[in-house]
Amino acid sequence: MGKKNAVELNALREDFINGCLREGHDRELANEIYDLIEKFANYGFNKSHSVAYGLIAYQLSYLKANYPHLFYTELLSSVLGSDVKTRQYIDECRRRNVSLLSVNLDHSHSAYTLDGVKIRMPFTIIKGISGTIAREIEAERSENGSYKSFYDAVSRLNLVGVKKSHFEMLIKAGAMDYFGANRESMLASLEEAIRYANIIKVEKDGRKQLNFSLISEPIFTQS
Repeated sequence: MGKKNAVELNALREDFINGCLREGHDRELANEIYDLIEKFANYGFNKSHSVAYGLIAYQLSYLKANYPHLFYTELLSSVLGSDVKTRQYIDECRRRNVSLLSVNLDHSHSAYTLDGVKIRMPFTIIKGISGTIAREIEAERSENGSYKSFYDAVSRLNLVGVKKSHFEMLIKAGAMDYFGANRESMLASLEEAIRYANIIKVEKDGRKQLNFSLISEPIFTQS
């Protein structure tokens, strides 16, 4: 029944009806019963299956009605990579007054997270920032703490493989706005920040690390 092959279904109908006739049942009744079986095969649920789905639907509806911030955090994380679904659910959040926080280098993760009752956007919502890069940022921040400045962030993240193109995307998305400089100035200063990062990069015990005491941070290029 599951494959719904028309030829096989018709052949099975004849077998079923012949079996009913041998048992003394009426042909018309046999056809009616087989029609019901065919309808069930289209998309039928047994009772236990229906109960399980019903319970899930109830639980999700309860969360959506009473804890929308929790509900939409998980829902948005489930559609990461789908621009259409993401836009749809973000619009739904706004209609329901569920607050969304922008991407922030110090607070975002690779998936949507809760900040109080507000939903924090992930790095991965930025086009060109992969899950791998997002996890590198998370891991570096977790190990070494918050970013103290634009140059501190570029130096530390450059060390773990974040490229110039990634920094450009993060800046344009507003992930570094909290450093207090405008985006144009950060973009204009990016080359210098990467040069600074390479200057203070040293090797110790076979491992690359940063020595911020070698040279002071550059001054922003005003734009």
